[in-house]
Amino acid sequence: MRILLVEDNLELAGNICDYLELKGVVADHASTGKQSFHLVEHSSYDVIIMDVMMPGLDGFETCEQLRQRCQCQVPTIFLTARADLEDKIKGFESGGDDYLTKPFDMAELYCRLSALNSRGKRKDIGKLKFLDLELETQTGSVTR
Repeated sequence: MRILLVEDNLELAGNICDYLELKGVVADHASTGKQSFHLVEHSSYDVIIMDVMMPGLDGFETCEQLRQRCQCQVPTIFLTARADLEDKIKGFESGGDDYLTKPFDMAELYCRLSALNSRGKRKDIGKLKFLDLELETQTGSVTR
């Protein structure tokens, strides 16, 4: 499994990457949302771990832009200290697939990553619908 970790806390990012490496996971790291765009456009990932509270673009905005601008179909789990229900709802509405609050257990994070990976890429990204017409933007196919 190959993951992208978007986390501005370098100590935490190092700990997560070290743990996942022991589990056989290959991890790339971006410390800002802006850096994640470049990595997603030039590499292939199975899952993205996204912090919310980062300088510049927060994790919600980053996820939303990855889905819209990059047509990113990679499952994304938010990993954040923001535990309010409103934040969780915002996470899912911005394109997240899972939400884990800090503090967390590394074993639980790994289990959630494995579950998201086993489901594969999202199929709903890159489709435009109008009434009974559907356009697949990546292939250019239209169905009715």
